[in-house]
Amino acid sequence: MADYSLLKTGRTAKLPGDLKLPPLKARKQIFDKAAEFGWLWAALTHAGYGYEQPVAEYRFHPTRRWRFDWAFLGARLAVEIDGGHWVRGRNSHHSPTGGSRDREKDRAAIMLGWRVLRYTTGDLKQRPVQIIEEVKRFLRKE
Repeated sequence: MADYSLLKTGRTAKLPGDLKLPPLKARKQIFDKAAEFGWLWAALTHAGYGYEQPVAEYRFHPTRRWRFDWAFLGARLAVEIDGGHWVRGRNSHHSPTGGSRDREKDRAAIMLGWRVLRYTTGDLKQRPVQIIEEVKRFLRKE
């Protein structure tokens, strides 16, 4: 079982492979959806030991410019972190056009043999350990 105490402390923690998890206050103030998942993955899997390393901003479609936030290439598993849930406007994932674009992207990915796990930034902030465990469980199904 992994040690999750790193996420609860306010201090910078030393991780395997010279990775450092920023202090809790800094993680709350500066939240970048892609970077946060990367930090969490490295921290909670001890730098990915035993797991495939995800690729950030992976362009998966042969003709469209769509990218996954994170892609596990061997497992053909994508992790999408949707931001802007509290933002109104055309760029929000919850606007009519934004949600429709997300569904179109998901359908295209599925047709190309990808599986997509989609989370919100709120999910990542409120239950980071559970999200990483879900991704790990999904990868073990392979």
